[in-house]
Amino acid sequence: MGSIYYSTDVFGFLEVDIQGDVANLAFRTPENQIVYNYTLNK
Repeated sequence: MGSIYYSTDVFGFLEVDIQGDVANLAFRTPENQIVYNYTLNK
């Protein structure tokens, strides 16, 4: 079983935006497309 977020030959990146007590995470492909968004609240 493989992961939709992990590839051994292609690397994306994680964008983190912190606004006060909220952190917004955006997992992006090498082409800058968002694969998954996640919000953390303090």
